[in-house]
Amino acid sequence: MPFDETAAQHAHRLFAAVVTPPPVNGMTLVSQHLLGALGADGAGVTQPDWLASQMWPAWRHLGLAQRLWMAGRAAKPGDSLYFVPDAGRGLILNAAEARLMRRFDRIVLHHHVFSYIRDYDPRFARFRAQLGNDVSHIMLSQTMGTHMSETYGLDDRIHVLGNSGIVRSAIRTSPRNHLRCIGFLANITRDKGIAAFLDTARAVTTRHPGILVQIAGPVAEPALRAELKAFITEAPKTRCWLGAVSGAAKAQFLSEIDLLLFPTRYANEAQPLVIFEALASGTPVLATPRGCIPDQLGRTDWLLPQVGFVEAARPMITNWIAQPDSFAHASLEASAIFAAHLTRDRAALRQLQIQFAGVR
Repeated sequence: MPFDETAAQHAHRLFAAVVTPPPVNGMTLVSQHLLGALGADGAGVTQPDWLASQMWPAWRHLGLAQRLWMAGRAAKPGDSLYFVPDAGRGLILNAAEARLMRRFDRIVLHHHVFSYIRDYDPRFARFRAQLGNDVSHIMLSQTMGTHMSETYGLDDRIHVLGNSGIVRSAIRTSPRNHLRCIGFLANITRDKGIAAFLDTARAVTTRHPGILVQIAGPVAEPALRAELKAFITEAPKTRCWLGAVSGAAKAQFLSEIDLLLFPTRYANEAQPLVIFEALASGTPVLATPRGCIPDQLGRTDWLLPQVGFVEAARPMITNWIAQPDSFAHASLEASAIFAAHLTRDRAALRQLQIQFAGVR
């Protein structure tokens, strides 16, 4: 809905210019959740079904600029703006959009990309410099906030709010007693670690041929699709690729796998929702230490090196297969890790609601 300039005003309104589903991904889902949780004015920019994918970046930024202009017209002294920065070349356009953001007394930036926070990016520095002085940052983890302060030398206010609050599944209270199925869920790309997953699955099933392997997610690269099909053909009775899953199909996938492997090497990796979803379902996760993943898992023995992932994962998995009691303990630990995140994130969201949405 458009901004309502005639609506009754409270002391401090929060406006928003963000992208919401579609497309459906972690960033857009979280933005949609925060719009509602913070009572922000404004509708998100969405991708129309008819729009070609190569035109989406231009459409997205035109939509953001329009919403920033409309919000600026409606804004009063003391009002705030909620905005999610882009990444890469998108930060150049963000710097241009920053001129429209200066109409607001306070700006809240919600970060979903780790690459420009881990390593200094002059495009982000230019964007931040044009915003003025009263800027707050919502970070997905404490590590992310520390990197921001150290990388850019900022003394801006940092708020830590993870993404556990948008996970809809109930926390599993009973353990998974046996490791029978290994899973992978992500956009199937080399950067997301599909090659390491396939090699790990082969190494484990060579010794334990009855272990099931389930893969979910879309794949666009023809050569990678061929590799995936060849992997399934090697053992079609115990291996399957489900394609893209959502809703009930995704919930079914998460209920059926007993272990999630997430060997990502993606440069922009921040805080994958699927890791929280797996933990909530009592599913241990073995992952590479990218972005906020170390904070998500909270235990170093589940963090495996990018180089040598297969060699590190295989003995852990075979040990869990051979020792059900040890695996059941890991399953309970997964649920407990998620429950702790959820408690912290609910408290953090409450503080943001008080500060920026006038909630009491």
